[in-house]
Parts: sequence; structure tokens; C-alpha cells
Amino acid sequence: MKCAFVLAFLLCISTAGGLKCYQCASSISMDDCFKNKTEETCKDGYECVTVTSGDDDKGHLYSKGCNDVLCLLPGACCDEDLCNSGTVTLVSAFMLLACALVNLVRLV
Repeated sequence: MKCAFVLAFLLCISTAGGLKCYQCASSISMDDCFKNKTEETCKDGYECVTVTSGDDDKGHLYSKGCNDVLCLLPGACCDEDLCNSGTVTLVSAFMLLACALVNLVRLV
């Protein structure tokens, strides 16, 4: 009888694990970024993000990974394992700077 309770208890326990996201970066294209992707496990509170930043004059940075600050941008993040395999969100350099400042203030 005790064995049945232990078995039932073990079946009810779920394994805790962080969100898994694709991680990559490229200055060439999002396809190039995705060719060199790896999987990473996010910290608590982070989500998967896919972002294209920069401008036509200085070039673009195509990136995927775990982030919390960029998730303030609509459509930039998703919260399921390996969900950042597709869509690209364009972010201006100003917006990246603003997000970085918000993150710095939160750390202080």
C-alpha cells in the first residue's frame, strides 16, 4: 500500500526546468543566425526573443535568445520551448538603448 502512495506521489511531481530558447546572432541575416543556432535555458522571468536591430546606414544585428527587457516590445517574445524559430521584430537603436537603461535601473 505504501508503495502505491509513493508511486502516486512521484507521478504528480513535475520536473522543474527553465524555458528553452534558440540563441544566435549574425550581422548578415536571420537565416545566417539560425544556421548557427544553439539551445539555451533561460533564467526565471526571461522569455524567448527574436529581434532585428540597427538601421540601413550602420547595418543590422539579427539575434535570438533569452531576454526580459526586450519583452516590453510587442511581438518580440514568446513563452514556449524553442518558440523563437520564426518571426522577426525590428527594433530601433533608440529603443535598444532605452531598454538597456531600464535594465540597468532595475539592477541598481
